[in-house]
Amino acid sequence: MTASELRTRIDVDQGDRRLVLTFPDTDAILAPDNDDATLSGPVAIGVTAAGAPLACGLATGPCSSQTGLIACIDYLYANDGACGTAAPDFRFSHFTALPPPNDFQAACFREGPPCTATATSARAAVDAAGNLLIPMGWGGVLVRDANIPVPRLIRTQMASPSAISVPSQVFLHSFTPEGGLLPPILEPQLDPTAAAPNLVTFFGSVDAPYTIIEVANHHGTCAGGDEAGARCTSDLDCKGGTCGTSCVDAPATPCTIDAQCPSGACGRLFDFSPLVASGGPMVLPRSQAGFCQLPPHVACTLPGDCSGVGNACVSYAYEATTPVPLDGLVASQLTRTFAISESIDGVDRNGDGDTNDTVMTLSDRASGVGDILGAPSSCGLAVGPAGRAIMRIGDAPFRFPAVAVENDVVAFLESETGQLRCDENGDADVSDGILRIFRLARTIHEGLGARRVKGWRSCKCQRRAIDRHEGSNRR
Repeated sequence: MTASELRTRIDVDQGDRRLVLTFPDTDAILAPDNDDATLSGPVAIGVTAAGAPLACGLATGPCSSQTGLIACIDYLYANDGACGTAAPDFRFSHFTALPPPNDFQAACFREGPPCTATATSARAAVDAAGNLLIPMGWGGVLVRDANIPVPRLIRTQMASPSAISVPSQVFLHSFTPEGGLLPPILEPQLDPTAAAPNLVTFFGSVDAPYTIIEVANHHGTCAGGDEAGARCTSDLDCKGGTCGTSCVDAPATPCTIDAQCPSGACGRLFDFSPLVASGGPMVLPRSQAGFCQLPPHVACTLPGDCSGVGNACVSYAYEATTPVPLDGLVASQLTRTFAISESIDGVDRNGDGDTNDTVMTLSDRASGVGDILGAPSSCGLAVGPAGRAIMRIGDAPFRFPAVAVENDVVAFLESETGQLRCDENGDADVSDGILRIFRLARTIHEGLGARRVKGWRSCKCQRRAIDRHEGSNRR
């Protein structure tokens, strides 16, 4: 890199002067050219004075062993206020180069639009700690409603080229390009229809144009702190405790070597280092032996192995699904509910023939499998709709969906107006909210006509009465 490619600028937030450099285009170094597979992974950057020898010593030693450099970047350390090097940064312990971001719109195969399924591969980097870093551009699938960003739900599946286990949400993170942690939904799922081996499924939400998804490699168990006994990848996850290395399939067992663990996996969820030995990214060609992209996701080697319209034999399958406003995302440890505004994507989800409602849907959090909530039999709605119209209630100046979730039970106020203006409680009007209580895979309680906010308060306060109904109501 020449002096003309380096510059400094004053940071607008901190007011200090910073070195700015542009990474050279290294696509042509790794054959074939023009495939966006650039040099990726752990990087050391040395800055020397114009005319001085290049920092070639970085090829064999760290910054700390070099002399004559103006600046040097490799290992990253926790900010102790004094530029100390005693404690590595918990999130990113080494500077890492990423390949160009994947275009999710081009990579996903449904919904279409916006998905085009024109991408031929997906790229990721492996950092010095063995973590998988996936740069992703989401711009083509983002949604806005009245110029307000609306999170879109996404689902990804990948046939891992080597053994992998992601047993908890704690191993998944989303970051800004600058390394700031983001708070979207991002968690692993166990797809009950998946028959192919080494198939991993992730579920999440997106509302930013560009993020980096991290799949953390280190597996540990918290000792002490607020999360004692929970799985972890760093001390940050333990909230006052420490993250000690443990067996993947026996998290209560500390370990230092694989032989101490039942399955032989001590402290690591995967090892992709052999796939990036050339210095490039890990590349997954889309069309290769893997799994059929439509359920039941059986293993395949050729396109003809996957039957059905729109099915294909792939190594990864990305899906852009429903847009859901932030106030419509409610979850417990076992259940997720989504209060979806039909007008955003123009889909009728409660079978009343219009797209004007806010509709509540329910799914199992671990698997992502949706529960068909059906429709009241007396309202003339389509048979077997995915959800039911839900009321929105006010707590000035806010309005939000009337829904609450605990464990595998959800309670909500069904809107008579939204359910084809159906008088569900026989009081000669269609303005009421009807209390509905569902458990995953079955209805607990179908009635208790209640009017708007008064009914919603009774739903939250009469838990004991609701529990008594459970054993006697129909399934």
